Amino acid sequence: MFCWGDGSSGQFGLNFENVSVPIAGNIFSDKVTEIVCGEQHTLFLTVDGRILSCGRNSKGQLGRQKKRDSKRPAPVEGLRAVVSVACGQDHSVAVCASGQVYSWGAGGEGQLGIALTTVSKVPRPRPVPIPSPLPITVIQVACGNSHSLALTKGGQVFSWGLNSHGQLGLGKGVPLQPIPSLVLSLTGVPVTQVAAGGTHTLALTLPGLVYCCGANRAGQLGLNRVDEKGRFNICAVPALRVLGVSFISCGETHSAVLTKGGQVFTFGEGSRGQLGHNASANEILPKLVEGMDGLVSQIACGSHHTLVLGSSGQLWAFGSGVKGQLGTGNTEGSLRPTSVLLKGASGGAATVIQNDMKISVGWNSNFIYTAESSEREQPIGRLDKAKLQKWLTMKQGNTEAQREISLMFSTSSSLVASFTKASESPSTKAAGALRVDLEAASQAFDQLFNIPWIRKSVNILPLVDNIFSSAAVIKSPEIFLILPTIPLFHEDHNVMNMVMTLAIVIDEDLNETAMNILKEWWSSMETNIMTKHILMWKNALSFMLRNGLLATHNPGVKFLLEALKSLHRANKRAGRTQEVPASTFYVEEINGSVILLEDVKLWRFWSTREDTEVTPVIFCRYPFVLSLICKMAIFNSNALYTKVVHKVTHRLTVMYPSGTFRDNPESPPAPVFQLTLRRPSLIEDTFRQLGAADHDYFQRELVVQFVEDMKLSLVNIRDFFLHVFKELLAS
Repeated sequence: MFCWGDGSSGQFGLNFENVSVPIAGNIFSDKVTEIVCGEQHTLFLTVDGRILSCGRNSKGQLGRQKKRDSKRPAPVEGLRAVVSVACGQDHSVAVCASGQVYSWGAGGEGQLGIALTTVSKVPRPRPVPIPSPLPITVIQVACGNSHSLALTKGGQVFSWGLNSHGQLGLGKGVPLQPIPSLVLSLTGVPVTQVAAGGTHTLALTLPGLVYCCGANRAGQLGLNRVDEKGRFNICAVPALRVLGVSFISCGETHSAVLTKGGQVFTFGEGSRGQLGHNASANEILPKLVEGMDGLVSQIACGSHHTLVLGSSGQLWAFGSGVKGQLGTGNTEGSLRPTSVLLKGASGGAATVIQNDMKISVGWNSNFIYTAESSEREQPIGRLDKAKLQKWLTMKQGNTEAQREISLMFSTSSSLVASFTKASESPSTKAAGALRVDLEAASQAFDQLFNIPWIRKSVNILPLVDNIFSSAAVIKSPEIFLILPTIPLFHEDHNVMNMVMTLAIVIDEDLNETAMNILKEWWSSMETNIMTKHILMWKNALSFMLRNGLLATHNPGVKFLLEALKSLHRANKRAGRTQEVPASTFYVEEINGSVILLEDVKLWRFWSTREDTEVTPVIFCRYPFVLSLICKMAIFNSNALYTKVVHKVTHRLTVMYPSGTFRDNPESPPAPVFQLTLRRPSLIEDTFRQLGAADHDYFQRELVVQFVEDMKLSLVNIRDFFLHVFKELLAS
């Protein structure tokens, strides 16, 4: 273990204050899996799950009842089986193997998340209540100056503490959050890591996208802009989309990301050189750090400096060096990466950095140490074929398999993660690109739900309820593409509590941006997936009609019809090879459950009136769900109404020539449309007169008169259609 930088409060666990070069220190015999640092305190997580702490204890951040500072590491009281730790400025957070979160230290800004009322300090660990309908394990925590983040095994993010600049991702209406709150904007986003800066937050997703919120005065969110008051709404960082980010880290006012290709990009404040660009300017866009040989394996941000570990074992530092934190032997800063050498306790040759060594950075202090491997929960990931096959071959699921399946369906994020495409092609990195494999999801669900024990392991209602709560702020709507491919959503007993909820969300609650993205994705779906989507809504509508629920659930039926309408439009926008047949949308139950004559009356009545909440369902407004038989019946009914209206209007005009019914003061309009034809020129005369006629005339009763026989008769109409079709077919 080596340490250097600020040790003035004993945060190294040694009798040194400021150390300007890395020094070796065997602080204790315990094997360490993780070291984290606050402003002036340090936590050491041992391989057996204990936490040792040292440094300043003015706010109780060492987790011991005794108030004095400590230069020697001592146990945090009351905690066992800890798997992950994090430090804020003056507070600490830990995760136990059970998934339970504990916190201690400064709490005046709600950063401990332990009570509805804030407490100035808590000297011993207290449990943090994570509100979730299901017992989902927390796997990672991160702390800023006065805010905290927790990431669950299901990919959900919870935040609490100060929200002065929007760093909690909860919007402007929350100045301070004293207990954990689910970040609804990230619903359906497969988050794999969270990082907290001084007052800003980054979240990394499985496909390598990065989301951000919080302070952005120096450009630390990488959005190509600054926000003086901060960014209160979470958004993706567009410039990082194509880079394939694998790790994120935050300083006080700067950020760094590591790509899968081993490159480092930094952005934000650069006044101390913490960006490593050989300049002191701020960067509002991610910029590649140059001057480091080979690929990079680890990065870590201090308050105003950055540490980088290369894959070959080379260590670099850049930024502020006022406390000796660059390890160069002096207190000067550096605008570009500077090599850091590790000397043994007696000096001499530099120590070779091994592959199992990790770097850790606090405000102004650094550690590099050999880390023992630990059995901590991994973040959400893709469903691999081996695991799927294992489940399918099990006659009866064991506890582990049931837990894994339950977890997969527990949150939108975990379900999206399970079928996120592994491809690194440019098409998956473009803005608005669909990153889930719907074909793989559909096939997997068909196989899984054929097995009884798997069906019993799945409770998807909490997921649906969460979607309902987050629709107004949701950023990435992939979950709406996945759910209709699950067989449960095609079953009658789930119509009212699941399918109807989705319909309400899509038609009323989903924010405009997410809805526009969803429309584009619908248009790009393969035919078999589009068919499954249509069938889910169609089956739900059929269920409502079969059970006589049209009158009592009028709004719900409209929601279902509107969902089908959106899919019908998307289907029209799809290419010819992807377009499903129009008959796929037909709902046969309409013919038996709806009195079409009454529907036509409603259609005509409401055509000249503004819709209200009490406007009844009118199926004529959704012709795509009507079969040919229904359309013919509606056409005939509407034509009959139109003819009757014309006749009545004509009679009233004749009866009351000076009344309001008169269209033309010269002569009342005839309620008929007359064609006068010559038999030898039947086709020519027909199309000439049709072309010259006003389209309104086509709604009147047709009368045919032949020049050779001026008598008007219904026989003429039959004779006309018989001969005109015969001549058309012959030509």
